Order: sequence, then C-alpha cells, then structure tokens
Amino acid sequence: AGGLKAAQVRDFIMDNNEVDNNAAAGLWCDIACRNVTYVNNRVHHNLTQGILFEISDGASIVNNALWENGWGAASAGWGAGIIVSTSSNVDVWGNVLAWNKDGIAVIEQARTDGLPVRNIGVHDNTILNTDGAMGLTWRSDTRHLFDAAAANRGARNQYWFATTENRQPRFAWSGEWTNLTVFIQTPGDSTGTYLSGAEKDAVLASHGMPAQHRA
Repeated sequence: AGGLKAAQVRDFIMDNNEVDNNAAAGLWCDIACRNVTYVNNRVHHNLTQGILFEISDGASIVNNALWENGWGAASAGWGAGIIVSTSSNVDVWGNVLAWNKDGIAVIEQARTDGLPVRNIGVHDNTILNTDGAMGLTWRSDTRHLFDAAAANRGARNQYWFATTENRQPRFAWSGEWTNLTVFIQTPGDSTGTYLSGAEKDAVLASHGMPAQHRA
C-alpha cells in the first residue's frame, strides 16, 4: 500500500513525483539498493515514512518537500519524513519538511542483513514541527553510529517548533536533548539554528506547503 518500494536497484532516480495518501511509506528503497537519488519529489499525507532508504548503500536525498507523513507509525522514530535505516554513504540535504510525526531520523538496527551506518550527512535541511515531535534523530541499537570513525554528521539544519524549548526532547545523538544549544555540541548537527516565525512562513509559502499541521 506504499507509493513505491524498490529493492536491489542500481543507479535508480526518483525525480519530480507527487506521492501522497498511501497507507504506508511514500518512496522506499529497501535491501541492497545502490546509488539511489530522490530529488524534487513532493511527498505528503502518507501513513508511515515519507522517504525511506533501508539496508542499502549510496543515496542522495535532495530538494524534496515532505509534509504530514508518519502519523500512523507506531514505533518511536519510524514516523519521520525522511528515514535512513541501517545504510551507508547517504547525503540528505536541501529538503524541506513540515508537520511530519518526526523530522529526519538516522537509525542503526542490530540486524544481520544491515549495513554499518557510516558516512551519513544530514545538512542544510529545513525542519518545521509541532511541539512533541523530534527534529533530527540519530538512534542506534549498537552505538557504532556514534563512533568518530563512522563519520556521521549533521550541519546547518534549520528548525522551527510551535513552542519555545521546554521539557520535550527535540533532538537525539547518543541521548535525547531538549535544547539546540546542547545538541550542536555533538556531531549530530554542529551548526543548527532556529528559524523565526516569519522565516518559517516564507519557507512554507515558497514551497506551497500548508501553514500548520491539521490533525
């Protein structure tokens, strides 16, 4: 019931698609995909993930607009607009995400068919969320993801939340964090910033995305 699921593809490009209202993931590449590009897609109102790259090697996820995805996902972290799971060599940048259950998640599962999570870059994305959602999450069952040698990193992502910082966690890197100032001391996002309300409105208008989440 997803929009598209591919496996064992090479040099596969998903470009300029509208993917919406599916009863699972929007765009999903799973199991031994290599050199995959997701670019210029509009992915919204899918029950689970918007874009999912899983157990695969080599992807660019760039310049996609994703909103209102993931609200049917039961497990923590699995309702993100973009998920990279148990994969290597992925660049996630220039995407705009709004009103998803969570923003972007990089997940490392302890599974025999998985790849080590290394060389994952998450940078220059814009993530707009309701309060209680996670903005950027790095999670690992094995903790290898957090090794310096794995070269996983985030930078220059921009965030907006409906309320000021409180006790709700918004970020995760080797633990959950409520405060962006603390989170940017980790490799998870070394130079993340918040957007103002006016900047948030301008981003949504320029991408033709809804001004607020509708439950």
